[in-house]
Amino acid sequence: MQEIDIGVLSKLSGLSTATIRFYESKGLIKSMGRKGLRRQYSEHILPTVKLIKFLREGGLSIAEIEKIFISNHRIQVNRREISEKIHDIELKINHLLEMKSILQHMEHCPFEDHLRCPDFIKIIS
Repeated sequence: MQEIDIGVLSKLSGLSTATIRFYESKGLIKSMGRKGLRRQYSEHILPTVKLIKFLREGGLSIAEIEKIFISNHRIQVNRREISEKIHDIELKINHLLEMKSILQHMEHCPFEDHLRCPDFIKIIS
C-alpha cells in the first residue's frame, strides 16, 4: 500500500490541508502516521475524502456524514438513514421549485402589488 503526503492528498482532492486535518480530528479519516511533520495517508483514502467533499458541498453536516456513510474510518452505508436523507432532499427540492415558481411569477407579474394579483394569490395558496 502506497502512502501519500497530506499535501498531495490536498492537491488531488481539492481540499485544504486544514480541512483534511479537520476531517481526521472528527474521525472521518485516519492517517497512517507521519514522515517528519507531514501526515501520511493510504492512497486508498482519496475516494473517501472525495465522497466527504461531495457530501459537504451537498449540504450534509459532518455528523450526518458520520451517521450515514462513515464508521471507524471506513465507508459503511446506513441504508435507513440514506432513505430518510433522500426524503429530506426531495422535500427541499419541492420547496425550492415552489419558491422558484413564485419568484418567476413575481419577476413577470404585471401587478405592482403582487398581493392584488389573482395568479400570485393562487400560487402562494
